[in-house]
Amino acid sequence: RRRPGDPTGVWIADGATLEVRHLQLPGGKETVKFGGPGQKPGQFQQIHQLEAGPSGRVYVGDYGKNVIAVFSPAGAFEFEIPWQTTGFCLDDKEQILTIRHSEDSGYLLETYSTKGKLVKTTHLGLPTHQNPRIWTLEKDGSFWVTFVPSGGFRGFLNLIHFSDAGAPTGKWVFHTPAGMNRFQE
Repeated sequence: RRRPGDPTGVWIADGATLEVRHLQLPGGKETVKFGGPGQKPGQFQQIHQLEAGPSGRVYVGDYGKNVIAVFSPAGAFEFEIPWQTTGFCLDDKEQILTIRHSEDSGYLLETYSTKGKLVKTTHLGLPTHQNPRIWTLEKDGSFWVTFVPSGGFRGFLNLIHFSDAGAPTGKWVFHTPAGMNRFQE
């Protein structure tokens, strides 16, 4: 029996066909399908991350094309933004947050509007760290990022908490499991 608040659907990414599908719950009836292999906008090379926002929009991180592609709830392509495959998350306004590396200044947190325009850049620094991945954004604007420590991967990552202004507020050593695509608090 369904209860109030139960999910009514789920988005899945098919790594073999490079398609994104929405399945209705219960029952699993497919209601939306988009994507497929290719280089054109709305097509994919290597889907790695999938997020759905409160508006129903779907956000697809494509490692092969180095973009985050945004789609309407009905699966219509809207826009792409550049991505250095550093993970991404959505804020409470459904803006996209991701990390970019700059040779001059280290790491930068970039915030993109719901129209795909860069609206804010926050300096994080940490130039000796490698392979950042933003995981989650807290209600207060602070966020969590994992980095491969200076010297390369040796079975652990540095998990760093940043304030909303981009200042590191805590660091933990995080021993990773054999395979990890996502973790949440």
